[in-house]
Amino acid sequence: MSTIYLVAVALLGLAAWAGYVNYRSRRMRKAMETVTAAIVDYFARSRVAVSAGCIAAGTPRTPSFIAFVESEPLKRFRYSHIVEASLIDHIQRKTGLQVEKVYWRFPLSARPGGDATAPAASTPDDYVAEGLSRLKTGHDYEVEEGSWGDFEQALKPGGTERDTD
Repeated sequence: MSTIYLVAVALLGLAAWAGYVNYRSRRMRKAMETVTAAIVDYFARSRVAVSAGCIAAGTPRTPSFIAFVESEPLKRFRYSHIVEASLIDHIQRKTGLQVEKVYWRFPLSARPGGDATAPAASTPDDYVAEGLSRLKTGHDYEVEEGSWGDFEQALKPGGTERDTD
């Protein structure tokens, strides 16, 4: 008789553990949906349509997430690390959940006629067209910011080489 009780207790414990694992899984899925909805809501305020998703990166006791954001290549996302910091703060305030990292994807969709480099006529931002036109013109130089030391070095005779001393 005690063997039957032992088997019943073991089965009850196994059922309780399976229920707990199922509960934890549902809770994590719900948290991922909440983070994804907060990301879409954040960008909807500025009228930018994005596709978003996330995966769990932390432990069940201290959940954290890695977010994935896909959007058209817009000029306002040129400095995406600034947008990322603001997005992480927004998600923390709105949901209480922590996002560790945000990965961005700016796909260029294929255009009709097979020319994937042609700018889209419906693109509200000319960022992609600007970059592609620079590639097509074939300039051999680019203008960049430099330090004052680099400028002074360039003014010296034979100033293209740097001092190695």
